[in-house]
Amino acid sequence: MSPDLPATIDLRPATGEDAHLLWRWANEPSVREASFRIDPIGWDEHRRWLERRLASPACRIWIVHADGLPAAQVRFELDANGDAEISVSVDPARRGRGIGRRAVRRACLELFSETGARSVLARVKAGNRSSLHLFASAGFSDEGADVVVGAPSRRLRLPNPRLGEPAPQAAAGSTQ
Repeated sequence: MSPDLPATIDLRPATGEDAHLLWRWANEPSVREASFRIDPIGWDEHRRWLERRLASPACRIWIVHADGLPAAQVRFELDANGDAEISVSVDPARRGRGIGRRAVRRACLELFSETGARSVLARVKAGNRSSLHLFASAGFSDEGADVVVGAPSRRLRLPNPRLGEPAPQAAAGSTQ
């Protein structure tokens, strides 16, 4: 195994004690630039947000450890249809080593096992080549163009392999 490639990737549920770590990663300049909300996040706002997310049965946040050290976070927000939207960030000092891809794969399998979610959706800014590559290499399929908070983006989806392909979603405003 390459010295840059971590030998182990482990997940653990985030706790309130991870607030500062998550806040630091969330405010890293390249993370803010890749986010749909680019403004820096204040500490008090982050703490309140994290408390709500940790208390929500519709949210899963995992801290990813690579060779025993915190290296990334993966968060899922489950919707009423049984789909989950993913958010991921990798510690800037640990990028480029395959941690993100391995973390996303592992976290998605954990989510599918734990919740039975139908699929995982990633919304990525169209110009964010690193994240587009990460999700493609983790097995996500590109569903096409989208616009999120006014930003051109791509929708990528990973179906739960235990369930097969998810049913296509109706377009907004359509009737069934």
